[in-house]
Amino acid sequence: LLRARQMCISDTPDTGPLDMLERGQWQRRIAGNLTGPFLLAKDTVAHLRHRRGSIVNIASTRALQSEPNSEAYAATKGGLLALTHAMAMSLGPDVRANSISPGAVPYTHLTLPTIHPVLIPVGAVSVKKNSTLYRTQ
Repeated sequence: LLRARQMCISDTPDTGPLDMLERGQWQRRIAGNLTGPFLLAKDTVAHLRHRRGSIVNIASTRALQSEPNSEAYAATKGGLLALTHAMAMSLGPDVRANSISPGAVPYTHLTLPTIHPVLIPVGAVSVKKNSTLYRTQ
């Protein structure tokens, strides 16, 4: 679980050009972004049913809006959307299953100008400064 969590936290979409993507990179991405959430749900479903719990998976807008060199990431996030939908149909109404698809999220090592405006469909990015949320255009 810790390894899967570490993989998800450090997950970045870019894996380089498709012809350079190694099978091991592909499989690690599937293990962390798709197999991990599947196994967590599978191993906790009895408890979730008993407590009428919820599953919340973190997908990405990259499942439907890809960028170059993100084949493995986009495929796993698209698969996670499909998995979540199937779980919602199979486990409901006792267990709710939903996914969240965040868009571009600036990291500490990036500055706002490095986020390409074409990749942000709403044309805006929210930035938190001094505990205040600002919307930039």
